[in-house]
Amino acid sequence: MKIELTLSLDVDIPSITTFSDICKHVSQLDLNRAAFVAIVDHLDDIRTDELAGPRYQRGGQSRYSRAGTTQFSVLTDFGRIPLTLNRVHDGSPEPGDQHASQTVLSDLVSGGDVQLTEEFKAKLQQIASHTTYRRATEIVSLLVGAGLKKDVVWDVVQELGIPASMTYDVNPDDFDLVLVDGSGGKGKHVWYAFIGVNTKTGEMFPLHHSVHVPLADIRKDLEGGKIITKKHIFVADGETGIHRQFKGYRFQMCAFHFEKGVCYKLWQDGMSLSERRETNKELRRILNTLKNSVKKNAGKDPGRLKTRIKTTQKELKTVAAELESRGYSKAARFIGKHVDTVTRFANEALSLVKVPWTNNIMERFIGEVAFRIKHVWAHWGREGLNNIIYLVINRYCSKNRVVLEF
Repeated sequence: MKIELTLSLDVDIPSITTFSDICKHVSQLDLNRAAFVAIVDHLDDIRTDELAGPRYQRGGQSRYSRAGTTQFSVLTDFGRIPLTLNRVHDGSPEPGDQHASQTVLSDLVSGGDVQLTEEFKAKLQQIASHTTYRRATEIVSLLVGAGLKKDVVWDVVQELGIPASMTYDVNPDDFDLVLVDGSGGKGKHVWYAFIGVNTKTGEMFPLHHSVHVPLADIRKDLEGGKIITKKHIFVADGETGIHRQFKGYRFQMCAFHFEKGVCYKLWQDGMSLSERRETNKELRRILNTLKNSVKKNAGKDPGRLKTRIKTTQKELKTVAAELESRGYSKAARFIGKHVDTVTRFANEALSLVKVPWTNNIMERFIGEVAFRIKHVWAHWGREGLNNIIYLVINRYCSKNRVVLEF
């Protein structure tokens, strides 16, 4: 048993100037490539009749005559589609016109064989932010049909035109925290990203990202555009460059990176692994006790929280003094330098400002970027790398909300 279906399509022909326009109409009607071919064939017949008259008409006065057909394939949102287009012969060509015979859809063909809608390009860009260009083409080919090449996906991403340094136009009153991280000065292309977080709503805002741009220049861009002010609190790992270049701002150093930083300095000073583990255990006990006090007393018993903050800082200084006496001066100086920054979250809790005590939010973003770009066969240019970071940071901020708790 066969079922024959006839669909009536309402298409605004004068509005069609490219093949991608046809794709847009078809997508809006929730149809597929068969509808695309049907519309192209119908449009081709209409324009042929307009130029050369109806088929088999005798005695016509038109300057054009039918000249057979030609094969043409076009890459669309539905994959690569082969088409058979009518040709007409111009009996009275303009002076200098070397193409007396042409397709009646020459204005559509002149745009090239890659005709993708802006909506489809946006989808390709998002797919490319998750996986390599080659794998992106394989995924798309499975979904919409073969014909897409990785060079096309690469070109679509490059159309973004993201500069190597990108600072966003954001209202500084929309966020309280500034999260910052990056490649840490390692590798061919040093890159950084800054994300603003509203502590009340959990909303995130891209503030800046750049490739191979000094932190001093980034600070000038952010301050010059009045994106950041001294009211904002920075949350970062232990990278010295970030703390040094943004000196004068309030910092919360990630507690986990604080512990790692101390242990690294102890390793440099020659402490054994077992002793480093004991020191790390003591630091974690001190900071966990402070975290639990914030959770228990913020907004309830500020006096007790103040006491705990003072006790925590005193205990950290005691650890530093003990290490100094044993000859581990690098680790001792590191602890002394960050006593205030590693306990910033607790001090802000006294004013009921929720500051995360780690930079895990930013670490997850860095993981998203690293998942995309860290391939042994990948070779990145400055703009190309920043294009990917642009796609990832905007996706990350738009689709996630931070939940901050005391």
